[in-house]
Amino acid sequence: MLTYVQLRALKPKDKIYDITVSSGLQFRVTPAGKKYWRLHKRVNGKYVIKTLGTFPEMSIKEAETMALGITEVSAERSLQSKPFSEIFAEWYAIKRTRIINHNDILRRFENYLLPKFANRAFDELTPVAVISHIKASALFKEGKLETIRRLCSELKQVEIYAMNCGYIDALRLQGIEQAFMLPTEKHFPSIKPSELVTVLPELQAAALKAPTTWVALQIGFYTLLRPREYCSMRWDWIHGDVIEVPAALMKMKRAFTVPISSQLQKVLDYRPKITDFVLTSPDKPNQPIAIETSERFLRQHGFRGRLVPHGIRSIGRTWMEENGVPYNVAESCLAHLTGSKVSQAYNRSDLLEERRPVMQRWGDFVEKCLNSKN
Repeated sequence: MLTYVQLRALKPKDKIYDITVSSGLQFRVTPAGKKYWRLHKRVNGKYVIKTLGTFPEMSIKEAETMALGITEVSAERSLQSKPFSEIFAEWYAIKRTRIINHNDILRRFENYLLPKFANRAFDELTPVAVISHIKASALFKEGKLETIRRLCSELKQVEIYAMNCGYIDALRLQGIEQAFMLPTEKHFPSIKPSELVTVLPELQAAALKAPTTWVALQIGFYTLLRPREYCSMRWDWIHGDVIEVPAALMKMKRAFTVPISSQLQKVLDYRPKITDFVLTSPDKPNQPIAIETSERFLRQHGFRGRLVPHGIRSIGRTWMEENGVPYNVAESCLAHLTGSKVSQAYNRSDLLEERRPVMQRWGDFVEKCLNSKN
């Protein structure tokens, strides 16, 4: 049994630490040197975690008496112990409504965390356990630092959700990414606008056996949308001389209007309207073309490490910079938001009219490069 003198002599450390005094009673010391008593025990099948009082204002005997006397607790003061898998499922159900790439998150957790921690109570999850598990996994051994960074970031979000919902009373995983090397920042492989004069004719010639893929790449060039956005394009998005991409498909969850250049109009006019999708999968007629199709095509035709579909946006943005397009208009062509969050809240203009001539000039340039060998 710890004495008053021993408790008073306990020194603060870099992190919060607890000492078990008796069954259900803990003594906590913070990095700032604050000391207090905590109740941590099961009451009627639920974990009850609460602060009883500070030390030395509350004596050892008073803390023990209070801890023993708590046999019931109101719902709002109790912590319901839940397994990691259940809390993750609750968090993910909300997260998936806010972002497009939620399946990537689910896949990371199913591959790397749920097999190990699914049935463990979330409040028993420690930084040491998580870090040790990741370091023993193939992720760490193969040096997949970006995946580790994302996994740590998402796990921290789950923990904050658990804290806000009353499943845990302290955040312990918020620094786990510091146990790993930072990934080297990588940009999507791309080429210079001046290289299109040789690249586009090459791609067109190679695409004779993959006409739908070639059309997808053309639409990527003429819209500068992200691959996920233009591959999902539906005929009912087209209204007159614009394409209206729904907010649910956009990265920033804001609807976006793309002006249709004369070159893009020609491409669309030649597409058969057989299904709801502009780019229909050759193998699955009722589904859009897979976003991986264009990347695989580029890889198979000598562009591995040089160009990916997303890199088309970089080519367009570079061309705009080289041709004096105003910064805010150029960024808007790529559906990028500029300015502070406050200015974004008040300025709702999408600069559509300013973007029309820019996208037409860009379309003229792409068409000129495409026809350079004729």
